[in-house]
Amino acid sequence: MRGFFLFGAGFVNFFLFGALPLVSAFFCGFFRAKLWRLGFKGRRC
Repeated sequence: MRGFFLFGAGFVNFFLFGALPLVSAFFCGFFRAKLWRLGFKGRRC
């Protein structure tokens, strides 16, 4: 049980600090490209 808990905590840690920035950066670039095509020059990300 303790090993499972440690594994879960490590997975959540990895997801929050590893996957989340990648996903947010991907969506940020995606939406920025879409807005740029529409004429908005976004420089926020």
